[in-house]
Amino acid sequence: MMHQFKAVENIKSQLTPVEGLHHIDFSENYHCKYGQEIQSAHFGGSKTQLSLHTSVYYFTQLDPPNNYVEHTSFCTVSENVRHDPVLICVHLQALVNRIKELSPNLNKLHILSDGPSIQYRNKSMFYLIASYLGKEFGVDSITWHYTERGHGKGAPDGVGGCVKRICDNHVARGNDVASLDELILCLTNCCKGIEVYRINETLVPEIEHILRNSATQSFKGTLGVHQLSWSVDEPTIIHARRLSCLICAPSEICRHYEMGRIQVKQMRDLILPSTSRVINTSHPSLHSISSKCSERSASSLDISRPNSSISPTTSNAPTEPNSPGFSDIFTPDNSTKIFKQNVRPRKKRLFSNESEASYDSPKKKPPKNFIWDDSDSDKKF
Repeated sequence: MMHQFKAVENIKSQLTPVEGLHHIDFSENYHCKYGQEIQSAHFGGSKTQLSLHTSVYYFTQLDPPNNYVEHTSFCTVSENVRHDPVLICVHLQALVNRIKELSPNLNKLHILSDGPSIQYRNKSMFYLIASYLGKEFGVDSITWHYTERGHGKGAPDGVGGCVKRICDNHVARGNDVASLDELILCLTNCCKGIEVYRINETLVPEIEHILRNSATQSFKGTLGVHQLSWSVDEPTIIHARRLSCLICAPSEICRHYEMGRIQVKQMRDLILPSTSRVINTSHPSLHSISSKCSERSASSLDISRPNSSISPTTSNAPTEPNSPGFSDIFTPDNSTKIFKQNVRPRKKRLFSNESEASYDSPKKKPPKNFIWDDSDSDKKF
């Protein structure tokens, strides 16, 4: 934890005009409110929720040691409350133009976030870093730093708290914040220090289509990764490191904290296994096989005799099945063998007549005879 904090402080102190640090985090969804509500609306659970993705961007215009680090706070708002990698990329894409205005010479982007496995630290996010974010920001390298568990509050948490407090104060004065437009209008007028943006939700299907082409496998030890480095020099390779390293370049293997390399793969880059072969229609033998099959009609097939051109097994191995229902050749001769394989006795025997049933059935005890004895005053059985 302390190592990550020191690494982030070193990044801030050594920023150059071609670098930038973007600290991001999801804030808790904001529940829309009214200035006056009836009881059922106040205690009901059907209020509209808005997703808030808060961030702080650190940049500079001068080289060290005269680099005065500036920062700008952002909040992207959406009616889509998903917090998965697809929506993360949509929230980040809404800030691309503004970040390029603040850092026109941006060449190396640092991103700092926490490490939940359903949001920022998973194979889907790894794939989108290399295939989408690098192109959108137009940078040569992206280095993603993850904080350790129990890291405490950060700058984005302060942005989220400020946004919600301003909205709640606006509602307390008798106004309504019941929709996305009203929330953006409230923050634009009452909070000048935080830039609020609406995301472009039409990008969601586009990024989902990009993600469907992913064939990136899960990286063993993902929860132990605290730094990812991607570079245009190796666009299909992401280096995973146990801790953040500021000495080794993003495109080289870290000699301090390297854990492995994540291969970014797409579906078209995969080599089909031997079991799923592609049929080549130009092969001459295929035409001969298809012509033979077309000449044979369904009535001329003899199922009592194995045929190598039809049966999927063409070897000389014995065709006796191992279990019922998995026979390569089902004929009247071996049908009895198939039905007798792995036949287990029933728990209860079925009897055709009463004689067989009396052979194994347990003997019933005779019923007790109740005798009425009225000799005494008490009744006894």
